[in-house]
Formats: sequence, C-alpha cells, structure tokens
Amino acid sequence: MSYVTQTQKGKPAGLTAAIAINGAIIAAIMLSPVVLPPKIKDAGFTAVPIDKPVPPAPPPETKQTVEQPPIVPPIYAPTPIVPMIDPVDPGPTIGDVMADDPLPPAGSLGEEPKIAAAAEIPKIDPKPPVPIFRAAVRDPRYAGKFQPDYPRGLLQKEIEGSVTVKVLIGTDGRVREAMVVRATHPDFGAATVKKALESWRFKPATRDGKAVEDWQTLSVRFDIN
Repeated sequence: MSYVTQTQKGKPAGLTAAIAINGAIIAAIMLSPVVLPPKIKDAGFTAVPIDKPVPPAPPPETKQTVEQPPIVPPIYAPTPIVPMIDPVDPGPTIGDVMADDPLPPAGSLGEEPKIAAAAEIPKIDPKPPVPIFRAAVRDPRYAGKFQPDYPRGLLQKEIEGSVTVKVLIGTDGRVREAMVVRATHPDFGAATVKKALESWRFKPATRDGKAVEDWQTLSVRFDIN
C-alpha cells in the first residue's frame, strides 16, 4: 500500500495535464464547423403516360361468291300440225228414217220382219295325215350271213380294210341293187356287193303300214382275227 500512495502523490501535475488535453480536444470538437452532407436535389415526380393496349383489327370480311346458274334459253315446242280431215257425212238422222218409213198404225202387226239369211261358212278340208315311215332293218334271223367272205389273196397278205355300200331294199326284204361308195381295196368292194345281193335279208320299210322300197348306206369291215 505504501507503493500506491507514493505513486499518486508523485504525479499530480501529470493528471492535470491529461485533463487539460482532454478538455482541449472536446472544445475543439465542439467549436469545429459541422460539415453537412451535400443536399441531393429533388428531381421531382414525372408522370409517364402508359399506352393503352390497342385492340386487334377485325378480320377482313369474306364475301361469298354465289355461282349463278347458266342461263338456258327457253325451249319452245313446235306447234303440232293437225291434218285437215274432210267432214264425214253422218247419214240420215232418226227423224229422216221415221219420215221415210212411218210406223204401222196401232193394232196392226204389219209385215213380218225379214231375217237375213246367214252367210254360209266355207268348209275347210282337213289336211291329210302325215304318212308314217319306218325304215328297213336287218332281219335278225339272217344276222350270221351278213359278213362277206374274206378275199383269199388279201387274207394271205394279211391286209385288212373296210367297205361302204349303198343298197336298195325291196318290199320283200331282199337287196335289189348294191353299189360301192368307198372301199380300201377293190376286192373288198366286190366281195361285199356279191354278199349283199345273195344273202342279205331285211325287214322291209313301211309307209302307213305298207311295205315300200328303201335305200340305205351300210359299212362292212374286214378284220383278221
């Protein structure tokens, strides 16, 4: 404690000097002019106009073009031509007939009416019936005698062939005439004609049930079995 006491007592002038300095500083601060910040000039309020939105332009009007139908010229029908017909005489009227032929008086029968004779209908003669014809046919009782004899020379050579003949069949069923129409060999034709005239038999043809002559064309083959 003695140390502290000594220290405070030893510097009284220094404390005074410190107080004086602090007071000078405070006075200097108080006496110094106050520097204010520069004033900012008020620019004022400026009204800015706001543009109103412009409405969109209306769409252009579209004009609908209506096609006019083509003008068709009127069609005039020609006036029909009516032929001129001469007037027809109507003949006597009822009054004229009554005046010419007056009725008989009452109570009188008068003459009997005349009845016109009916016209005779011509008689039509009926057509004659169509005759019924039946052709001749081979008699089955002579079927085994129809094939002609084979010519010997052609048989030895083993030659085959055929013949077509036209024959006239009589009312008795026999062949009256025979002629060769076609033959592969003359010997075949000769053998066939000979056989037809000698051995062929038929049931004769008939017309309305009566036997008649009949022409027929027949064929024969010559084959080696």
